[in-house]
Amino acid sequence: MDCTTDVRIALRGIILGALHGPRQKTFPSYFSNQSPRTYAPKPAYAIRYWQTRGLVPQPVDVLAVIERRANRYYRAASDVKGTVRLADSRVAGALQPEHAEIRFSWVITSPPYYGMRTYIPDQWLRNWFVGGPEAVDYSNLGQVLHSSPEQFAADLRRVWRNAANVSADDAQMVIRFGGITDRRADPLDLVKLSLSDSGWRINSVKAAGAATEGKRQADAFLRTKSKPMIEYDIWTTMH
Repeated sequence: MDCTTDVRIALRGIILGALHGPRQKTFPSYFSNQSPRTYAPKPAYAIRYWQTRGLVPQPVDVLAVIERRANRYYRAASDVKGTVRLADSRVAGALQPEHAEIRFSWVITSPPYYGMRTYIPDQWLRNWFVGGPEAVDYSNLGQVLHSSPEQFAADLRRVWRNAANVSADDAQMVIRFGGITDRRADPLDLVKLSLSDSGWRINSVKAAGAATEGKRQADAFLRTKSKPMIEYDIWTTMH
């Protein structure tokens, strides 16, 4: 898709967010059949499921979905500028601003949870839409190391140090972090380990609740329901 104009870029952004998601009770908000917002069901088993049950997609007015989203996103003009950067934040220089004199006052992030390595295959549909392969890529090359809690924490520490190098002396960094139930590692212990000797000091830790407090998407798709772990917001400052 040609994305050489602001209008085309905006349209592509709208479509990217509307590719898949849960069905609404009122009117369709996504192009797909019922699907979690967080990941795209893989083609093989999704097609097999529909074919064996003789199911057909529900009709969706694509232009209506785009129009509603465009009105919501762009009804009011904004002068706020931003930059999207594709880089590995563990690499020195990946977080460097465009001008050397710029220093960041806030860093707000939620790194991958320990043991969660399926971000690329879970986003295969969106990845394909922006030019990636149509086949699902199940590799995890180049991702944060998940081979042990210590190696995972060491990888995150590289990110925190890079963030400190481009932040002001009074900067604050907030980390949303949690865990998955099939890994026996305490999320708070992990993030505290990663912050040691990183340039950041923990000021406070606040419980952010668990997914069961909202509409947990996994309950509609998993054969066996699991109890999600509590997530935390870790507030830190430079030191």
